[in-house]
Amino acid sequence: MSDLFDADTRATLAALLRARPTTAEQLQHAAPLPVARFRPAVERLEAAGFIERAGDEVRVISPEAVLAARATRVLDEDRVADEELAALLQRLPGFGREWDHVARGGTAPLPIDVVHGTRNQWELWMRLMSEAPPRAPLAAFPDFGGLAGFVLENAPALEGAAATFGFRIRTLARAEELADPAVRGQVEGYAALGLEMRTLPALPSWFYVDAGVMAAMPIGWGEAVPTSVVVVREPALVAPLAAYGERMWTRARRLPSDTAGWEPVLELLAQGLSDAAVAGALRQSVRTVRRRIADAAAAYGVATRFELGIEWARRS
Repeated sequence: MSDLFDADTRATLAALLRARPTTAEQLQHAAPLPVARFRPAVERLEAAGFIERAGDEVRVISPEAVLAARATRVLDEDRVADEELAALLQRLPGFGREWDHVARGGTAPLPIDVVHGTRNQWELWMRLMSEAPPRAPLAAFPDFGGLAGFVLENAPALEGAAATFGFRIRTLARAEELADPAVRGQVEGYAALGLEMRTLPALPSWFYVDAGVMAAMPIGWGEAVPTSVVVVREPALVAPLAAYGERMWTRARRLPSDTAGWEPVLELLAQGLSDAAVAGALRQSVRTVRRRIADAAAAYGVATRFELGIEWARRS
């Protein structure tokens, strides 16, 4: 879509939005450029969905409608990719029986463990660190409050391991949980430990992955707080979950470091939070949140929240 933002295409789109031609003849009369430059610009706009033709009839589509349609396509593509990866991951724990058998030509077992209970899972992870130190671990917590307390209780051990092996855990959480005061306090505790956190509107399951080192997932994929997990150290099996996790991490949003101004409000609104949830996450009143939305709209020169979302996303 980069060609759409060259000077000729921008000038052509601006002229057509003003003229609103409905026929091919009117389209030509609206040309702000010489024919040799106008035709390629029109072709690019038509390919991108800004212009529709049916015989001699021409229809210019509003930028909001084009962007909404393009955003829908992108989200659909992401959803399909996520579903394909998730389908694979759902099957991995089911290979437990095969993992228990001798593999690799019948000479060596695959390095896996099935662990029951949060305490045992933690102890195994701490033990495995000495065998294969973490590199860039990533943990997804769909129910952050359900596990954060346990991690914070064991903060000294975690801080010691991080200092010894030189790693920093990245954590994914659901944006909606930030509106819970108790969770917000746990998030601050995580930050004090040096853990980096980002949020998404939804998470498919609890999991832990460290590319090239190990992965852990619930035996029942989709559990927010796993009762039993499969711990995998075979690189070929770690790789799919690592790719899935990095994809989610790239799309996730950083936590607002400063709650002043409208930027943190827009960050959370973009993740689907209501005004009330944003107020809870930022420890502000709903009135303050709405005032900051209005201030942002005025600063960006837009009249609706939809326009504000597009303009803010473009600039940020």
